Amino acid sequence: MALDKSKYFFSFYRDLEDLLFNYLSREKKREIFIGILGSISGKNNKIHYKIKDLVPFPNLSDTPESIATPPDNWLSIIEERRILLNDNLKFLGFIHSHPEKSSKKSKLDDDFGLQLLRQFGPILMFIIGYKFTLRCYLIDEDKTKIIQGDLKKFKIKMQ
Repeated sequence: MALDKSKYFFSFYRDLEDLLFNYLSREKKREIFIGILGSISGKNNKIHYKIKDLVPFPNLSDTPESIATPPDNWLSIIEERRILLNDNLKFLGFIHSHPEKSSKKSKLDDDFGLQLLRQFGPILMFIIGYKFTLRCYLIDEDKTKIIQGDLKKFKIKMQ
């Protein structure tokens, strides 16, 4: 699926937004890394990513405030979680934080997003920065696009 003239948007399932906000509030000085599972639907050129589960990983870096490195087996863990919850869920991408920094993606974020794109196809990359500003990127066919979403707790920061 290449980026086209469709409208892309996302929403969080049930109380996940509150859980995410509370988790980030507790871990506000650490970069966090969370895999996201959900479903994709759409009609009339509107594609909706509905986020239904979050799979957090500990920051294993020597400098936890700056680099969140997921464990090598994180995709296996996400796959097991997906099967446990509902085999119809899909791996949608990841949420990552930049404590006290901009929610713009970095070169490392770009590289990791492209690696996942090659493995899994189009993915979402959420980056949450200073004062809970958020950007959601859709990475597809080596292109990146910011997409809108339905959130109450987070401010969506546009480029």
